[in-house]
Amino acid sequence: MIKIILVEDTPSLRERFTELLSFYDDIDLVDTFASGEAVVNAIKFLSPSRFPDIILMDIELPKISGFEATAIIKEDFPEIEIITSVKQKPKEEWLH
Repeated sequence: MIKIILVEDTPSLRERFTELLSFYDDIDLVDTFASGEAVVNAIKFLSPSRFPDIILMDIELPKISGFEATAIIKEDFPEIEIITSVKQKPKEEWLH
């Protein structure tokens, strides 16, 4: 069983990722968080049975960015694999 934590601040995307991951029998979505700060604070207190193998991390997060959260987590838990993602802006916003 692969244990995953999802960090995504957009509620609709968090719900969609949760739904998609639920289709896989070999994936256990341990928890979801809406901010880097929340996952950094919570991961220290997870029981060993809920400790993630992978964190799916949005980069553009409030307060602590996904980059900052990744650096903090990797410092204390180098064994956790972290996959980052970025939402692409609509084409109309590229030059603004």
